[in-house]
Amino acid sequence: MPLSHTSKAFGVVDAKIAALTADPAGGAATYGTLTDVPGMKSVTIGGDITTNELRGDNQLLDANSVLSTVTLEFEYAKLSLDAIKILVGGTIVDAGTTPNQTANYTLLGTDTLGYFRFTAKTPTAGGDSVTGDVQFELYKCILTGFPEMGLAEEDYKTFTVSAIALPRLSDQKWIRTAFQETQSALV
Repeated sequence: MPLSHTSKAFGVVDAKIAALTADPAGGAATYGTLTDVPGMKSVTIGGDITTNELRGDNQLLDANSVLSTVTLEFEYAKLSLDAIKILVGGTIVDAGTTPNQTANYTLLGTDTLGYFRFTAKTPTAGGDSVTGDVQFELYKCILTGFPEMGLAEEDYKTFTVSAIALPRLSDQKWIRTAFQETQSALV
């Protein structure tokens, strides 16, 4: 019996990003090292559809809809310099020795935004026969807003990232949703 095509998606326990390092048309896309996005709180994948209507004789004759944009928004709870570097660019310099170590992230005016892969998963899934997990993957994303950073008075600060996804040039893959009978790590 094949795996059910229906499942619940409860919670998010892991998400990772990786810089897209090459995406040649007709070739193979390559990525940098997967980097953890720590303290995942939520993932929202949405999109926009453009609809054009053909009107004539004082009536609607036809309509055509095209998926124009896939959007991604995620919120996480722990600031990660490694994740920010993948999302925005910049450099991280580690210096010093215990007890005076530092990790400094610097963004220059000459740094540019790059494409990245995003993948996330549920802790468990449930459906007719889905007991493993549900995973989402967007193959090629780029920011649409600067990732939030900062502090909050007498509270934890959470961080939000907004991006759009594009189809890869190498194979036109845009998004993947996977129901897995057995849980697996994000790879």
